[in-house]
Amino acid sequence: MRWYVIGRLLLLTSLGCRRTVPTAAENLLAYPEQFANPAWRAGNVTVMDDVAIAPDKSQTAARLTETATYSWHGLNQGFAYISGTVVHGSVSMKADQRTKARLNCASGNARFYADFDLVTGTVSAKGSGSGGAGTGTLLAARIVNQGNGWYRLQIAGSVTGTLTTLYFDTELQTASGQSTNYYQRDQTSGLYIWGASVSRQSWTYVPTTAPTASAFAVVN
Repeated sequence: MRWYVIGRLLLLTSLGCRRTVPTAAENLLAYPEQFANPAWRAGNVTVMDDVAIAPDKSQTAARLTETATYSWHGLNQGFAYISGTVVHGSVSMKADQRTKARLNCASGNARFYADFDLVTGTVSAKGSGSGGAGTGTLLAARIVNQGNGWYRLQIAGSVTGTLTTLYFDTELQTASGQSTNYYQRDQTSGLYIWGASVSRQSWTYVPTTAPTASAFAVVN
């Protein structure tokens, strides 16, 4: 090992070591504040970006409005994944006509998830599942009040199996919650969303346009 002093900064290096430790929670998702971007797959919702004041006081929050389809209603985006890696998923949501939502990290039925009440500010249900791709394990789920009706929804867990891609899902729910992710829409109801994140380090939100190569690198 060698010590270097640069100005007042003291650095320790280990020769031949390839271990990289990120200094911040890097976001694996692209365009986390632009949900109308094609990086996001809209599932039976229409998306309008920049229509409401977000938790950071900027007008960058989007609205999700149900379409006229009996199905699930929400958004998802895939990200590169290594089996068994713990990831922290989070997003900010604010109730409108729809007051319940689910966060889900999944590859088919191999998943971990939690359901949230955006009025009471509570986790209403949580769990995990198994499927052809592997087995999911939920490690934590919580909801944080951000003020002005906004809540930060947070889950953490992992999926083991043969998968190389995991999907971050945000889903609207009807009043009865968990059992009705598939429901008949009314074509006007919806809620507000902002600041999606998936990180291997923490729930800290880091805005980004697209993930950097270091975000996908393996940390030993």
